[in-house]
Amino acid sequence: MKTDAITKINKIGNIGNIITIIARILAFIILALGIAGTIFFAVTPADFIKFQLNGDAMVDVNLSAIDIHLTEEEQGKLQSNLESGSLTVTTGPASSELELNSAIVKEDGFTLHANGDMMNFSLHNIFFPLLAACIYIIMTIVTLFFIGALCKAFSACESPFDNDVIIKMKHLAFSLIPWVILSSITNGLIDGFMTGKFNITTSINLDTVIVILLIFVLTYIFQYGAILQQESDETL
Repeated sequence: MKTDAITKINKIGNIGNIITIIARILAFIILALGIAGTIFFAVTPADFIKFQLNGDAMVDVNLSAIDIHLTEEEQGKLQSNLESGSLTVTTGPASSELELNSAIVKEDGFTLHANGDMMNFSLHNIFFPLLAACIYIIMTIVTLFFIGALCKAFSACESPFDNDVIIKMKHLAFSLIPWVILSSITNGLIDGFMTGKFNITTSINLDTVIVILLIFVLTYIFQYGAILQQESDETL
């Protein structure tokens, strides 16, 4: 006869399985729409619709506020260095190089004026964030399948230390590994949409690494519990 605790675990497993089934259905619908949109924008001519956002920037530095005063020689050197440089402006994920129009250097500071393209992309580039979204959804569906399998194991188990539960927990942990670098790749695609320059780099998502390690730790705790339960059953 099942104990009250096992009955509750089975009920939670059933509820979790139903929720994951609903989530998978919604994810498949969103994925279908995402794939359709990705294909549409992939075949859209790059010059069909273009967006260009121009911006002006002014930087005013008051050196006298920190008790610094420039000599005429220092003013000349600074003027020359500023006029040969450029101004980088970052807006969200986008970073733009602005052309420096003028640099006014005085004894108590300097003022810079610049302008240029803040954002420049075509409707065709929407393909990239949609592609990133599709990758996310596919990985989410895969993870949901493993979560559903674990919930099924909980719904049918006679003990939380059943071998099937332990195996499903391991599978879930392994399914999360691609998430460690997935976010950096998809973020690169989205940044490329904003800037028109695609520079895909990979980095480690430490939050996901911690979650994976915790699941593996729980898996080994459950394995140890299964050993103790087996020894207890053999003793009885």
